[in-house]
Parts: sequence; C-alpha cells; structure tokens
Amino acid sequence: MKRLSIECIILAFLIAFIAAAVHLKISHYTVEVDLVKKRIEEKGGFSEGFLKVFPDIYKHLSKPDPDSKHYSFVEIRLWLNLDYYKDKITTKDMALLISEILLEDTVDINYYVKDSILSICEGKDGQYGKTRLSSLGKPIPEAIPYITKLLDDAYPEIRFHAARVLINLGVREKPIEKLLELVNDDDANMRWDAALALVEIGAGEGIPEVLKLLRNRVGWNISDGWNWTRAFNIETIGKLGVTEAIPEIRKLLNDPHRYIRIGAIKSLCLLGVKEAIPEIKKLLDDEDEYVREAAKEALEKLEEEKKSE
Repeated sequence: MKRLSIECIILAFLIAFIAAAVHLKISHYTVEVDLVKKRIEEKGGFSEGFLKVFPDIYKHLSKPDPDSKHYSFVEIRLWLNLDYYKDKITTKDMALLISEILLEDTVDINYYVKDSILSICEGKDGQYGKTRLSSLGKPIPEAIPYITKLLDDAYPEIRFHAARVLINLGVREKPIEKLLELVNDDDANMRWDAALALVEIGAGEGIPEVLKLLRNRVGWNISDGWNWTRAFNIETIGKLGVTEAIPEIRKLLNDPHRYIRIGAIKSLCLLGVKEAIPEIKKLLDDEDEYVREAAKEALEKLEEEKKSE
C-alpha cells in the first residue's frame, strides 16, 4: 500500500511536470505569435483580404524552424495560380511575408526559396524544385529593404539575381558594386553574366571587363558546351552594341573552335561592321557548314546595309 502511494506521488509529479512544460511551451509559442504579429503590424500589417485567405499565417511565421516559413511562402505562391486568391493578395502583403522569411540569417534558407523570392519581386514566376510558383504579375518595390541583404548571400547566383532585380526596381549603386565584384568570380560563366549585365544596364564599368574577358581566352577550348556559352556571350556583345569590342571580336573570326567563329560573325553583323566583310568572306570556305551558313547570312545583311548608305 505504501509502495503504491509512492508510485502515485511519482506519477502525479510527472503529470504535473509535463503539464507545466506543455503550458510553458504554449505560452512561449503564444508570445512568439504575438511578436510576429507586432512586427508585421508596425510595418503596416497584412491586408484584410490576405488574412481571410491565410488566417494562420502568423502561426506559420512564428515557428522557429525555417522550413515552416518557407512552406508558407511556397504555399501562397501556389495559391496565386488561382485568380480568386491573386485578387486578395497585395504587393505589400508579399513584401511583409518576405520580410519575415529573410528576417534572420539567410544561410539556412533554401536556395530555391531565395531565388523564387527574387523572381516574385520582379513580377515573374518562380520555381521550387519541379513546382512552378506563380507571381502577382507585377513588381514588388516594397520588398527592396528586405531583399537587399541577398546581395551578400553565400551563393554567387543569388547575389547576381539580387543585383539584377534591385536594378530593375530602381536601385543602382550597391547592386552595381556587387556586379563589379562578380566579374572577378571564380566561375567563368558568372564573370561573363556580371560583365554583360553591367553593359546592359548602361554601367560604363562593364565595358573594360567585357574586353578583358574577350582577351583572356585561356580554357576556351575545354569543351563544346564551354565554347557554346562563350559564343553566346560574344553574340550578346553585338546585341548590346559594345563597339569598343570590335577589334577583339574580329580576331575571333580565326578562332580554332567553330562556335567562337560563329559567335564572332553574328556579333560583327549585329554591330554593322562592314569593314569585316573581306574577313567574313573567307569563312564562306570554312570547313564547318554552320560557320559557312553564318558567314553567308551575315554577308547578305552587311552588303545590303552597305548599298543603302
């Protein structure tokens, strides 16, 4: 009987301890929910329509694990595929949601979530794994203060994406500084992307970097894939009208790789370099049929332009 009493006391103690722990956890969770709600309301608060569609949003955002916040973002992006819900959500709602997701260190945030956040800020659809995430169809300038921190993200691709998005939203100084850093990135594709982005947005600093990349041909013949990317970049220089690059591009008409020769032909054609007609004519006898075809098309266009002068 005495032993039974002791066991009852121990059991009662355990029940009381568990109850206290649960109460403490619930109290702490309630406090966290209130803190999130207060932060959001200090920034203007979610719209009434948004809260009707997502009544548990504060609970999701108050959970300590990043995945819960990420899920909230992904879930809302999925609902945006339905026009009914899209009409209930404002750009300010999405900006406030982004502010909470990016509140802490972004190291633990999934790469695709960060990339998708930047896409939605541009008004473009994003991707989460194989899942397409819809956007509001318009830019979200209210998110500028929150996505600026992604300029210092661990992933160079995210830093590049953040710079492009911020520039499109009207911010220039810091994003341009970041692009200038990326032209010295270890990845060759990132260097090209950053340099071409600088030229595209009218930042004069990008032209010397493009010329440097054209001159630095180390490793250009590593593989077909590598050369195809280089050729695309050379053609892009023509599309962007970088006339300063013409002397370097003309040299590439004699490059040993066909993709580079094709890229150079197309770029010179886009730049309207009629002085290169004799050199391009020589490529009508090139060993590669695609080079010959590119040369033929370029010559037709350049000679037509020459006649109309």
